[in-house]
Amino acid sequence: MTIRLIGLPDETAPAVPAVSATVPLTVIYCGRRYRLWEGRILLDWSKRPVLQHRVGCVLCCQERITAGSSSPARHLPTCHNCMTYPGPRPDPCWSCGTTAHFRDDDGRPTHKVCLEQTITAAALAGHVPTVLEGQAA
Repeated sequence: MTIRLIGLPDETAPAVPAVSATVPLTVIYCGRRYRLWEGRILLDWSKRPVLQHRVGCVLCCQERITAGSSSPARHLPTCHNCMTYPGPRPDPCWSCGTTAHFRDDDGRPTHKVCLEQTITAAALAGHVPTVLEGQAA
């Protein structure tokens, strides 16, 4: 089944395959397959290892202080391990440049959302091949 674009004569209207909104597309990006679902790439990285940084990362820093016995442990605002660390930040994301805690399939540091947005933008712009689920690429 094909859909004709309205307003163009039948001989000049490009045929667009009719696709249900719930049919996932497979996107091939950098040689790997990803699913495009409802216009977005959604990655499941729940089982990926998280990168831990010894210095230069606020999220990974273990330095904490307590003001009293009943107060919660807080991060020291002048921590030399991360807050005032003068060196380069560890593992900058290849997309946004801030410290990343995951690696993509090629081993580059990245954020999950940065990779999802990059693949989605490339797919929607038509820069990567997309095929219906179950068809050959």
